[in-house]
Formats: sequence, C-alpha cells, structure tokens
Amino acid sequence: MRKFPTLLMAGVLFGAAMSPYPSPALAAPSAAAIASAQAAELLESQIVEKLTRIEQIMWNRDEKSIPLLRKWASSDENDPVRERSVGALVLLGDREKGNIYQFRLSKDASPRVRRAAAEAIGILKIAVPPTLLVLTLQRDPDPMVRAEVARAIGLTGLTFAGPALLGAVAQDLSPEVRALSAEAYGRLKLTQGTDLLQGVALRETSFVVRLNVLRALVETAPLDAQQTFKTIWETAREPDIRIEALRGLLLSGRGNWDVEGMASGDDRVRFLALKEWLTKHYPKRTSYHPLRNSPDVTRLEPFLQDPVRGIRDLAHETLERSGFKTKSSGFGYQMAD
Repeated sequence: MRKFPTLLMAGVLFGAAMSPYPSPALAAPSAAAIASAQAAELLESQIVEKLTRIEQIMWNRDEKSIPLLRKWASSDENDPVRERSVGALVLLGDREKGNIYQFRLSKDASPRVRRAAAEAIGILKIAVPPTLLVLTLQRDPDPMVRAEVARAIGLTGLTFAGPALLGAVAQDLSPEVRALSAEAYGRLKLTQGTDLLQGVALRETSFVVRLNVLRALVETAPLDAQQTFKTIWETAREPDIRIEALRGLLLSGRGNWDVEGMASGDDRVRFLALKEWLTKHYPKRTSYHPLRNSPDVTRLEPFLQDPVRGIRDLAHETLERSGFKTKSSGFGYQMAD
C-alpha cells in the first residue's frame, strides 16, 4: 500500500511527458520575443560602447572629440548618452555652442539630461534667456532640475530672478530646491527679501535649508537680521546653525558677541570668535604692545592652553608679535615672563 502514491506520481509524470501539449513553463520563446531580446541587447551594447568612448574622451581631455560630443548631446536617442555627453562638454569647457545646453534644458524629455544642461549653463556661465531659467525653476516637474536651475541662476549672476528664488525658498516642496535657491540668493547679494528670509530661518525644519538661508542673510543683511541671528544663536542646538548665526552677529558690529563666542565649548565657534576679537584688539598692520597685565593680554593668555592646536598657535603667534615671550608647556604654551 505504501508504494501506491509513488506509482501514481510516476504515472502522472509519464503522462505529462508524453502529452502533445507542452507545459507553458517549458514552451519555447516566440520569434518576436527572441528578436526583441536581441534588439535590446544590441541597444545596450551600443550605449555601453558610447559611454565608454565618452569616458575615454574625458580621461584624455580630448578636445578634438568636442564635435562628436556635441552631436551626441544634441541628437542621440539614448538618455544616458545625451546626459554624459553634456557632462563631458562641461569638463572640456565648451562654451561655443551654448544653444545645445539651452535646447536640452527647455526641450529634453529626460530630467537627468535637463539637470545636466542646467549644470552646464551654471558652470560655463552660458548666456540664456532669463525667462528660461525662471520658468524652469517655477514649473519643471523634477526637483533635481529645479535645484540645479537655482544654482545656475546664482552662478550666472541673474539678479532678474531674485523674486523667483524667494518664491522657491518659501514655497517649493523640495528641501534641496529651497536650499539651493537660498544659496543662489545669497550669492547674488540681493536685499529685497530680508523679511521673508528671516521668517524662513526661524520656522524652517530642514537643516540644510535653514543653514543656507542663514548664510544668505549673513551675505545680504547682517544688520537687519541681527535679532533673528540672536534668537537662533540662543535657541538652536545644531553647531553649524549656531556658527552661521554667530557670523551674522559678528558682522553686525553690535554687541560683544566675540567675547561670548570665545567662551563657547564648540571649537569652531571659539576659533571664529577669537579671530574676530583679535582683529579688533590686535590689528596686524599696527604696532601694538600692550602691558603684561592689560585686559587684552589677560583675556588672550588662557588660549595658550586651549585644547585646539590652531587656537593655541593663534594666541601664541599674536602674543609673540606683540613683544611677549612664550614657551612650550605640555601640549600648549605659557608666558615666559
């Protein structure tokens, strides 16, 4: 009785093997499927061959191949080839046919190619209609394209696009677009949007956006944004955010923010504040020799033992230049007299 299931299974398998109708899993592929697979393999091979050629051109900085790259960037049917060709033209510094980048940005169906074209326009500073960049920043459906267009606006000095950049900082759904729009606004040193930027700096939740907005305010409106810098300096926890807020406070020229920063436990904050304090109390272009017990010396002396070597060396060199002798002491220095 125990052999019955085995015999039954053998019969089933034998019947399946003798059946005139093959199992779907074992059916041979159709001629159309074979032709399609061969065409796809051939296309893949052609793409790889072109991409390899582009890499060789870039590696050798082969300027003689610029016409070929222009052709591929303009009309090759494969997105990766057009994208990489544009990148190679940027590497070779080809500005002569700027209309290629303009056309790719405005017409190409591939967001990767449009992004590469925007990058080319920014890096090579290609002159394009200002409205092209503005409308692309506002309307392109792909955030990586909008972000690169924002960067290009800053790199090309397109002050005309200031309102569009502010709109992107305030409203774009992509943090990267908002961040690069703020960066571009700061690079252009525009001042019309100070109030909007301060509002974003105070309420923004994205770290990179907030950082770039603060940097833009430092570049454009350190006086107007002093209260914003103060609030962020007192409430922010991220070291990079606090550093940018301190930079703004130092540039405003109001208050003793350098002294407060010198007492910080953050090495970068302390270094930044000390450098600012030294520019006011130990100007390099004048001969300044304070007394040994003067406030300027007594405030600087503890930094000879600072845990950061750069800060120790800065204090050491400043005091030596002012006529004092110092000597090595452990990992730092101390006054010799």
